[in-house]
Amino acid sequence: MIAVQGMRVVPTVPVSMAVMVEPGTIIWDNGETTVLKESVKLQVQSSGTQAFKDHAYQIRGEADKLPGYWNGESIRGSGGAPYQRMIPGTLTVYNESRSIPYQESIDYIVDWYWGTVKRKAGGAIARDERLSVDYEVYLCRYDAVAISRDGQFKLIRGSDEAPESRELLLPDPPMVREGRVLAHLFVGWGATAIHDGEYAIRHSSGTLDELDEVRIRGRYMDMIPRTYFIQRVKIDEALSSNEGSGLESMMIRTGATGEEYGTGMERKRENMLWTEPQSYVRNEPIPLLLQSAYGFPVDWGLSLDVSLADRAMANEALSEISVTVYPHAIFDMRDATNVPDSAVTIRNSGGAARLNHKMEAGENVRIAYYGESTSRSGRWPYLVASQLRGLYPHSSIKTSNMAVGGESSLKGFERLSSDVLKVNPDFVFIEYMLNDMCSGMLEQTLELTERMISGILESGAECAIVTVNGMNPQFHEQGSARLFRSYHDKLIELADRYGVVFIGGYDYFEKLHEFGRYFLTELKGNMINHSWGNVDRSWGSFDDVLAKGIDRLWH
Repeated sequence: MIAVQGMRVVPTVPVSMAVMVEPGTIIWDNGETTVLKESVKLQVQSSGTQAFKDHAYQIRGEADKLPGYWNGESIRGSGGAPYQRMIPGTLTVYNESRSIPYQESIDYIVDWYWGTVKRKAGGAIARDERLSVDYEVYLCRYDAVAISRDGQFKLIRGSDEAPESRELLLPDPPMVREGRVLAHLFVGWGATAIHDGEYAIRHSSGTLDELDEVRIRGRYMDMIPRTYFIQRVKIDEALSSNEGSGLESMMIRTGATGEEYGTGMERKRENMLWTEPQSYVRNEPIPLLLQSAYGFPVDWGLSLDVSLADRAMANEALSEISVTVYPHAIFDMRDATNVPDSAVTIRNSGGAARLNHKMEAGENVRIAYYGESTSRSGRWPYLVASQLRGLYPHSSIKTSNMAVGGESSLKGFERLSSDVLKVNPDFVFIEYMLNDMCSGMLEQTLELTERMISGILESGAECAIVTVNGMNPQFHEQGSARLFRSYHDKLIELADRYGVVFIGGYDYFEKLHEFGRYFLTELKGNMINHSWGNVDRSWGSFDDVLAKGIDRLWH
């Protein structure tokens, strides 16, 4: 095994479109050693842009004002919807023959983040009209920092194209066949510098002495540098009269600067949007929330650990704290022991004992998949079935995919007897976390999941709760990693209580950065929640990793 000490890839000081490889040593698998005594600087090219001319598009949907939000379109590129991450101000819209130019905000509404174009009611564009559009998009890609066996450092540029031209413009890291990869660099949309998650905390008194214990928790998941402002809001004396001098809770609002997704506006301190004031319990972390143009707060993963700051915030002089944060664009790949499928959690494997016994005995078995689009359209159910047929060639293994795209357990529970149990399954995979999260009715979905488990066990079958990938928090206010983790852990408790199998694919998704990947680029289908391509379903590695993780259940 190759061992690396040092040789960490870090930003330059000051930051730029370059990175530094720090001094260190690498011991190759043949025992040879390479020593780097001085830092090495590697220049990184910008991600660039791409222009599309005379792109055929049939208008869908209506909107009254910017932004237009996502409108459900899937296939992108020629003959489909415009690509996402359009560059603000670059779109021009014509009729199909390009003889009539249409006007933004009068005839149509655009969303620069989602790449959405909708007609505006009362404008000149007819319903379902075929259009010709010109626009530009930001590209993104991965580069790999690698060292060869002769001690030479290389920056290997990745591709900014998908393998199929109609897929989203999301990259994969480049293949490196020789040498050792030290880091992946994600060169994001419109990036002007390579950062690695730096942050700085300030407050309104101008000194930091009283905030020595203030820390940032979590990992910043956005790719836009921003300054967050956390402000104490004065409340009526009647509301705080019962709190006493200890101030058991505070009313807090937050806002953030930087590009506003959807509108393309650059928000400054003087015109940024604030969240509604919310009560936060003393000594609890304060989430850093960004009020989006879509009308809900977005959580990009950070919180303020206010073990001391809450006392400071009770002071008139310290009524506001600001936190400037920068993206994580450097993904450390020096640990050669990292195996992606090992991050998929398997619990209560005994909950599949009867299924294992039947397959080992060569009996006929039926496996049912019960859930949402990630089970209905994803690849992992069929990869799992293929693995089992290879492991137990003398057993006839049949599958019934009962999943329904867009469904949560609120609706899925109604189908338990009529659809799922009706096929007399030996084993049922239950996978509803994504849509259960978006329902906002978490207690009800947990209760229904428990009733699903009870019904399946009473029928004589075994089952597993499966969690898959997370989602883009820009799409839904329930889409944050913080909420997903909380719900994931409750599903673990539920599985443990009944002794059923738990398969935590979300554990891997949450650690994608440890395997050199930015989570949004893994959502290949829609940059929302689908981890496979819309055209090429085999594009995307998440389902392969999940299936390999599940394979441990049979061993």
